Amino acid sequence: MDLCGLIPVTKRRFLERRHEIFEVCQQLATADACVITLGQTESFKLRSRGLHFGAAPVNLDLRSYWSDTFRIVADHRSIVHDMTDSINLIRRVNPSCRVILSVSPVPATRYWYPESGLRAYWISKFALWSAAQEISATLDEVHYFPSFEAVHLSDEVWEADRVHVRDATVQRIVSAFIDANVALNN
Repeated sequence: MDLCGLIPVTKRRFLERRHEIFEVCQQLATADACVITLGQTESFKLRSRGLHFGAAPVNLDLRSYWSDTFRIVADHRSIVHDMTDSINLIRRVNPSCRVILSVSPVPATRYWYPESGLRAYWISKFALWSAAQEISATLDEVHYFPSFEAVHLSDEVWEADRVHVRDATVQRIVSAFIDANVALNN
């Protein structure tokens, strides 16, 4: 629900976007399925204001907050715990909602890890992947869709920037996702 990125917007646009998110979330009450894509394990907290956000505050306009910001890295146990709580909340609103987990193959564009970006990427994605495997193996009507694995089968799936996945790849994965879910419903 965090709108990743620290891009200033007007108060009007902020409220419009929050309203759009609220409308999407209301659909949980009647949805047959909910797809949750796990993205990263790294988040940040601004101590003095108690704000928790998903993007590294690397923007120079935020440099006055750097010393008051600390990094939080979720581990396997905390991911399983938090995702199980999230799924239980969904099920309180809609007990019959099936949950489909996936892991985003897209890397964060900035890391505050002491490790290299590539190492940070794999540490994060493996923690998310292993948590998704455990959750889907232990909770009823929770399934795992291997979009992460599908992207990493070939180097030809990436755009030249090595951050974005090619549209044709996304279309193939979405088609496979739809086919797999039609099979689950039959």
